[in-house]
Amino acid sequence: MKHETGRSYLNHLVHFKIWEVSVGESISDRILRRYKEAISDQGFSTPVFMTVAEAQALARHCKFTTQAARRSLIVPKNTNVISLQAVLPASRAPERTVSVHLHRNRLTVLANYIEFVAQNILRKGEHYGDCITPIER
Repeated sequence: MKHETGRSYLNHLVHFKIWEVSVGESISDRILRRYKEAISDQGFSTPVFMTVAEAQALARHCKFTTQAARRSLIVPKNTNVISLQAVLPASRAPERTVSVHLHRNRLTVLANYIEFVAQNILRKGEHYGDCITPIER
């Protein structure tokens, strides 16, 4: 990743923003919500900021090109007309994917970004020391 440019970093973050829109929650809101859930009336429990299933969904999302990810956000209009293309399952071409190298770089940049956001959001919290290990996972 030493040859990454600022523009490619921003493109990776744009791709991540598309994932946030598709999920319906920003990463900062998710981190704060799960941190508050961990600080319940019963005491502090170790927060899980992203489950394995959510991480796998993000990894699958990162395999697609940004154009394909944007296309998946477009909601079709509800009409009374039934098109033949919507009925046939083979009418849709598979989404385009990126190379393994770009996929790995994208995941690394996003992992660093999520860690950065989590550390800066939770730094002032009273249980910050207990959150370092879950953040790094």
